[in-house]
Amino acid sequence: MLVDTGAWYALADRSDRHHDRARRFYLEEAPKGRLITTDLIVSEGWSLIAAHLGRTSALTFWETLRVARIPILPLEKPFRPEQLLSAVNQLLQSPIPPSSAPLGDAQKPISPRPEPAVPPYSGFEDLREKAIERELQKRAANQRAFAFCCLDLHNLRAYNDHYGFAKTTGLIRQTGDLLHEIISKFGSDDDFLGHVPGDDFVFITAPESVDGVCYRTIAAFDRIMPLYYDQPDRIRGYIEAKDRTGEQRQYPLLCASIVAVLCDGQSADHQQLARQATELKLRVKELKGSVYLRSDREQAIRSMSIA
Repeated sequence: MLVDTGAWYALADRSDRHHDRARRFYLEEAPKGRLITTDLIVSEGWSLIAAHLGRTSALTFWETLRVARIPILPLEKPFRPEQLLSAVNQLLQSPIPPSSAPLGDAQKPISPRPEPAVPPYSGFEDLREKAIERELQKRAANQRAFAFCCLDLHNLRAYNDHYGFAKTTGLIRQTGDLLHEIISKFGSDDDFLGHVPGDDFVFITAPESVDGVCYRTIAAFDRIMPLYYDQPDRIRGYIEAKDRTGEQRQYPLLCASIVAVLCDGQSADHQQLARQATELKLRVKELKGSVYLRSDREQAIRSMSIA
């Protein structure tokens, strides 16, 4: 049986409404060696668990796969259905025996625990960071000016608690599709777009394109975002969810912020750009609604001011 991202996340998050069902399923099927997953699912699962539950939970997720000997089928991108069928057939020809280990901590519902003495493979955590690093090195080699941009979604944790994992994942994917479409239409030919673990997106575009891309993105996000809420919540303008201390509070509807660090192309140090972006993020965090701020301007642009 193929276990997808939603099931792994529900198993990891005790507050997820499907956690108990995922727990029963896992405890029943894992010892029989009947579960499989794919590398793409594991990568997405690692990113989401790390973003919402922390690195320790993500490490435990990987340790769970290792201890329970869950087969991870390799799939190439772009994914084609016949790849999965081929991988399953190969697995059936040389099956991995079920784990004979008792259902210890690593095979029970995943919860935070100390990191193992030998850390599990951390490639999933670094893949996107390395892609960003390579892109910045290429830009520095060409010595061309560019804008390093970060898009964040605000109040997503509360949204996930209220509406669940599946709807949250759909919203993140919709945001990525929206950003990709706008960059393709209004950006440059060699623009870069990456999705870092969780709900953050990084994109690199030309200075002459950055305003048009960012303006349109936050405006388009504010147009589609209400569609992801039930009508009563849209009318109220907020949802109710528990904060990190367990207190019930009101959260406004989701909004997006974009910060852009302008670089002359002479230096493209990833850490320095990330620090500058973080400083800008702290400034926009104090503002309400979807906004866009660039490093060479004091005033942020709100989406409602875009024609």
